Amino acid sequence: MSTLFFPFLRVTSIQNDSYQSISTSGTVDYLPPLEPDGDYPPTKLWSDDSYWYMRIKENPTLHPNSDEMVDWLLANHAKYPGIQWKSWTNVVYDAYEDTPVYSVYDESSGTYKNIPFPDPYPIQIPLESDHSVTIQDWYGGYVWDLWNVRATGGTYVVGDVWAFEIGGDGLAPLDVWSTGGSGTVTGAYLIRPEEIEAGVIYHPLACALRVINYPNRYSMTQNFVYPPASHSDRANLAGYAIPEGARIQLDPAIDLDSLGLSSTGKIIAKCMQDYGIVATEAGGSWHIYAEHDFTADWNPPKMSGDLLRAIGDLVTPTYSPWRIVDFELYPSIDNLSEYESPAP
Repeated sequence: MSTLFFPFLRVTSIQNDSYQSISTSGTVDYLPPLEPDGDYPPTKLWSDDSYWYMRIKENPTLHPNSDEMVDWLLANHAKYPGIQWKSWTNVVYDAYEDTPVYSVYDESSGTYKNIPFPDPYPIQIPLESDHSVTIQDWYGGYVWDLWNVRATGGTYVVGDVWAFEIGGDGLAPLDVWSTGGSGTVTGAYLIRPEEIEAGVIYHPLACALRVINYPNRYSMTQNFVYPPASHSDRANLAGYAIPEGARIQLDPAIDLDSLGLSSTGKIIAKCMQDYGIVATEAGGSWHIYAEHDFTADWNPPKMSGDLLRAIGDLVTPTYSPWRIVDFELYPSIDNLSEYESPAP
């Protein structure tokens, strides 16, 4: 019997045990997409053919400089990515028909925009200087990516804002400056608590890579920007720096059951094998992003920066578990030859 799916509900395995896909041993088994319309649990923001639902195909073409890029990665970063879950990441709020709409001043454009913010005022905003907020407006039909959000005078001010259409492709046009380091929509790649409870992540993750020895962070240079990035906050570096928009993949041949990962760590690692990690912005370390604890209400140690430590232990002088899918094969987002849709 088909299961009706309402994307505006935060469905958990407790509410609907048909989403539960973690066996008693902790092994992650993927469920097929839900019927009748191919929605991906537990929430679905984009069209079925969106880049954000494309997993890496079996035996993909690796970039010709994959080994050198991985050497660059490991020489300048830890051997495995940390996880930002309580700082430098986004809170996520849902908005519905009865959610209050505020006239919000956007400093980047010097204009006012009507944006829904849930009650009570003010929402809980991350304390770091980015003050990053994602609002999923299920009534208006947009995912709002908000940077430097501040509550003042009974309303809000934002440093920058971009609205992505729900049901669209979830991508900013190339060379258009949208929010974030590379114009990549944050709501597409965050690890969400619903996904951990469901036991599966059906989209790529995203990471920051270090800013290393150059004066100008921001660049529109195309030979360092690849879809889904629309611009870059890491200038075109000499050598084998990984460009924004590239996907880093965890070797799919690794037996995750052999690593002693927690069930949460295994869910994330499985996603990195199947969907990979998109390089999306500059930061002080190599880390991926989970929804901020303010709204996710993670229960440590369910979410922790050390969840993936066992993967780093695999690195030896002759082997790395990381590799780079050939991003130069798709100069436009219309050619995704190294990916496949999981739709039924």
